[in-house]
Amino acid sequence: MTDEIEWISKAIHLNEFRQLCRDPKWGRCYESFSEDTEIVRKMTTVVTGLKGYPPEGHPKGYPIACAKHFVGDDSFGFFLLQGFVISDWEALDRLCKPQSSDYRFCISSVVDAGVDMVMVPFRYEQFVEDLVCLVEHGEISMSRIDDAVERILRVKDLSTPRCLFCLTVGETGDNSVLVISFNGADVISSVTDRFPTLVILISGRPFTLEPQFLEKMDALVAAWLPGSEGEGITDVIFGDYDFERKLPVSWFESGGQLPMTPYILLASG
Repeated sequence: MTDEIEWISKAIHLNEFRQLCRDPKWGRCYESFSEDTEIVRKMTTVVTGLKGYPPEGHPKGYPIACAKHFVGDDSFGFFLLQGFVISDWEALDRLCKPQSSDYRFCISSVVDAGVDMVMVPFRYEQFVEDLVCLVEHGEISMSRIDDAVERILRVKDLSTPRCLFCLTVGETGDNSVLVISFNGADVISSVTDRFPTLVILISGRPFTLEPQFLEKMDALVAAWLPGSEGEGITDVIFGDYDFERKLPVSWFESGGQLPMTPYILLASG
């Protein structure tokens, strides 16, 4: 319950995420619960827990959630009629590759196709300039802009600015080579050559662990992303609880066992 209250108080609503981890090269794999569809299905109830039910007498109302796979079929009109369509992160830029492509045409195509909110992380000044130009020249109708704004405002709560800036540090999202960063394998090898070693791997996804390194370890614990306290790790290491169940995702032996997902389709997280 504490976690849910913390999420809501920090307004973490847009990117609260439920998905299957099919390819660990994907940068947002760590946000998924499992590759098991049944586990993910059960955990989608957290959307209702975070958003709550509509108040009594509310004319239209279900918790707002991103159901991207409805967009490709007729279900969109039925399920998301009162919602809005948002692009993926940097999706417009990926659509408009190479960089010499007609960016203005890409904007026109995306907006006219029904995308109401476009996430543009880097070329936003050019995006705004081109969008205004398209509207002024009648290539995108003002009614289309009004419709997009209305859809967004309909589901947007009134808020006040509380954050001066956000700082993000760490590894990049998508990664085609899943190895422990900062020469991690060499560090493990150096230590295990000298001492009995229990390796605790803290990561958001599986990494390649070569057999020669595994053979040197006395034990290996995949701790995933356990939080700041660490009791969940120490409790099992010191025998208060047993290691049980199974890993949430399959651990590959080598990169050759991973899906051949085109790198551009991963959508960096």
